[in-house]
Amino acid sequence: MQGILKRFKKLTDEWSDENLALGCPLNNLTQEMSAVDPLFREKLQAVITLWIDETEKYLKKAQTVGYLKKTVNTRQLAEFIVVAQESAFAMTKTMNDRKMLISLYNSLKDYLESKTEANS
Repeated sequence: MQGILKRFKKLTDEWSDENLALGCPLNNLTQEMSAVDPLFREKLQAVITLWIDETEKYLKKAQTVGYLKKTVNTRQLAEFIVVAQESAFAMTKTMNDRKMLISLYNSLKDYLESKTEANS
């Protein structure tokens, strides 16, 4: 989970203002192409599914070593993390404000920390 947060924090800190204004390329493609091209939608779904699968893999690992609460549904949490990150990029693009991305990062961080055994 720390790796997930570290990666997201790195983006909040290092993305240029231009990147923030343009948004996430994957999110942009998903929004623009999913409704108009079924084959493209399948390819995008495969990418998002891989992202969720890999996130879940690391969450299960965290759960196995006792960092993540045993009651957490790792698939649901992985889906939530991916959606939260993609939504954060979309909102930041819309608002064109780095403060939005930082705020959303902090909210995700607080939520994920509530799922750890250290916060039981």
